[in-house]
Amino acid sequence: MYRGNAALALETARREALPDFRLVGEVLAEHTLGHAEASGRAMEKLIAEHGHAAAYQIAEAFAWRGESERAFEWLDRAYVQRDPGLAHSFTDPFFKALHGDPRWPAFMKKMGFA
Repeated sequence: MYRGNAALALETARREALPDFRLVGEVLAEHTLGHAEASGRAMEKLIAEHGHAAAYQIAEAFAWRGESERAFEWLDRAYVQRDPGLAHSFTDPFFKALHGDPRWPAFMKKMGFA
């Protein structure tokens, strides 16, 4: 995704062995390719099948799609679930779109990063 080749990212995601990470990759790549319906279907499946254990990744996907409200909702779920991915939230480039939101510094403080 960061190399600017969403089609290759989608192809790579579809080869991912772990189903939750495969779905995250599909959500991100399909969104970037402008395939809103496909991204939405992948997101729905990700939440239904992995919401109990992949809250952090779901937050990343919502942030990438520009859905900050949903991203913060899932970051809070990740916090409650003690999702180990949160250790990367301070430097996670998927959350760059959230950095200008006043909730971001508050969340970083809650995490002990600020």
